[in-house]
Amino acid sequence: IFGRRGILNGRDATAYPGFEDELKGATVVDAGAVRNGHVITGRSMGSAIEFGLLLVETLLGQEKAEEIAKQIVYL
Repeated sequence: IFGRRGILNGRDATAYPGFEDELKGATVVDAGAVRNGHVITGRSMGSAIEFGLLLVETLLGQEKAEEIAKQIVYL
């Protein structure tokens, strides 16, 4: 939807593998989550923690995101 609406023009973005063509106007980045300006895109369910922490950082700051990240146990 972002690509079709022109929201990604000139921005970095990521998407689920195979959907990169839908990122019209964007530079496709191989990352779990990407923030470019006010737009945040995510790659997949496996990137949910990275995406969530990026949202927290955007809304509440890097310090809060780091605080939450320290509480997450990766298995």
